[in-house]
Amino acid sequence: MLSKIAADLGTTTHAIEHKLRRLRNQKPAQPTAAHRLVKLFDLRPHHCRWIVFGSGTGALFCGKPKVGTSPYCFEHTQQAWQRPKIAAQAIPTGP
Repeated sequence: MLSKIAADLGTTTHAIEHKLRRLRNQKPAQPTAAHRLVKLFDLRPHHCRWIVFGSGTGALFCGKPKVGTSPYCFEHTQQAWQRPKIAAQAIPTGP
């Protein structure tokens, strides 16, 4: 079984065994603490400004801690700066 996986991935059975051992010894991810959504007038400088629900003064914001100079938390910064997934077409260069 491991030899087939290793062959499919172009690596050795030893590398597959080592990866499995590391994954088995890995501590399970801790569930993140639930956070409350924040209303517009309750926002503080450290809160994420991502609108989760609503608009105007009734909007609810993410409220997780911001990352660096971004107005968003880590997850929303990643979401805001995703590159568009556009399939580029090959342009012929010669006759």
